[in-house]
Amino acid sequence: MVAKIYDPLYHDFSFNDEDPFLGVDYDYTHECAAYMHLSNLQGSVIPRFFGSYTLTINLGENSRHVRLNLIEHIDGLSMDRLNPEMFPREERQEIMKQIIDGESSLYTKDVLHEDLCPRNIIIQRNTTLGVFIIDLGKSVIGRSRNPSNPKEEKRYLPGVAISPLLRWNVVYRR
Repeated sequence: MVAKIYDPLYHDFSFNDEDPFLGVDYDYTHECAAYMHLSNLQGSVIPRFFGSYTLTINLGENSRHVRLNLIEHIDGLSMDRLNPEMFPREERQEIMKQIIDGESSLYTKDVLHEDLCPRNIIIQRNTTLGVFIIDLGKSVIGRSRNPSNPKEEKRYLPGVAISPLLRWNVVYRR
């Protein structure tokens, strides 16, 4: 099990966060919501989620709250730490297939990951090859960039499976 800690004193501000408390709250709430929304994908596409908690840390007469999520530890390495040349071609192809299938599973459940990059993909090579998508803190539940706008959301056909080739062409304007 892994405790993912959301402490504003140690938060990474790489996502346009000027306020560390706001940034931590965004990541924590979005990750919790995504794990709960994707409950049937836990243990296969994403790690199992065991719950969210708030710790009260006493600092003399004062205290502060730090949030954390407990998630399954995946015995593997993130893609950014792996050398592709160490994998046979068939395994590289299988990894890419599992990444595309995993991202498509999230999308079919109306979740946009928003930070799908090599550091957020864990490759497990125990008895079988497995790919897990992690770090759902920037995720959005909905198809559009503004899921609270029903008109905008409807344009993206919520709940309908759409080929990643079509989706990525639109998103990245290729």
